[in-house]
Amino acid sequence: MTYITVEEVKGYAKIDYKDLGYETESEFNNFLSGLISQVEGIIESHCNVPSEFFKDGGIEITETLDYRNPLMLRYYPVLTISQIQFNMADYGEEADWQTVNSKYYRWSKHGIIHFSSDLSAPPVSKQSVKVTYTAGYSSTPQAIKNVCLMLAGNILHAILQRKISPVVRIDEFTVKFVIPDVFTDEMRRILAPFICRSFSVG
Repeated sequence: MTYITVEEVKGYAKIDYKDLGYETESEFNNFLSGLISQVEGIIESHCNVPSEFFKDGGIEITETLDYRNPLMLRYYPVLTISQIQFNMADYGEEADWQTVNSKYYRWSKHGIIHFSSDLSAPPVSKQSVKVTYTAGYSSTPQAIKNVCLMLAGNILHAILQRKISPVVRIDEFTVKFVIPDVFTDEMRRILAPFICRSFSVG
């Protein structure tokens, strides 16, 4: 799944397949599909999130962390927590992962989990908590879509102006070549609320 479509990029950029030297619309569409993947990767990297994090419904993540109370997950917003497990083995013993009943913890969308005082902590704190959860958004934020379109459009126009190739092929070098000029301060401001600043390293 992508955050934006080929047709949306064409409608936004107003660039025809002939402008970049392609002989058919189909070839141009394939080029744009590659460009969209590059653009989405750039935005995900900037926001410090995994691939497809902004897709509808978010993504499922499993983290193994040191035990703390409260416990802070790496990615947020959190949509659901499907399972929390404690490793109840002692030093030198084989791992003994036991599922924690949901009545013994509460969590917030900001990725903070509070455990009940009635719950026995793992005997060894290091890497003793495993959390499976879904993080992201119920639907792709419009702001993310907008920045994808803006960035894709800017890259297309930059490539066209510089005439890098009679027939442009999308690759990492091509994108990196134009990114410093086309990833604007305005885009960075729009993305600022979506940057996931990790405050927990398991």
